[in-house]
Amino acid sequence: MRTFALASVLALVAIAPAQETRRAFLGVNLDVTGLSEETRAEYGIPADVKSGVILAQVVEETPAAKAGLRRGDVVVEFDGKAIRSADQLVEAVRAHKPGDKVSYTVRRGPGTIHGILTLGEWSGPVIEEEG
Repeated sequence: MRTFALASVLALVAIAPAQETRRAFLGVNLDVTGLSEETRAEYGIPADVKSGVILAQVVEETPAAKAGLRRGDVVVEFDGKAIRSADQLVEAVRAHKPGDKVSYTVRRGPGTIHGILTLGEWSGPVIEEEG
């Protein structure tokens, strides 16, 4: 079994002192290893998917789960912008407020799914990047 890194869009954690804040959240963990042959095989991603971010986990009862997103979906567009990295998706979520409705496009198997979801509210600790 291979080991892979995950980026979380649940807590939006970076480096610096923690603070209480309210932010939009999606409720997924991302596989940041990229679209390698091994990753494609693990998630069943077709060869014609050239870019995007793989959902390694969709947490139950979150905006992503309520929208019908699933493990193995590849987010290729979010809020009208192409998504090519986990950082881009995290930043796209951060640019919104809880309750905002955003469009998304995911690749699932041979198909493409378009939808709109309502971002949730994350009110736990968030660690901000310094800089």
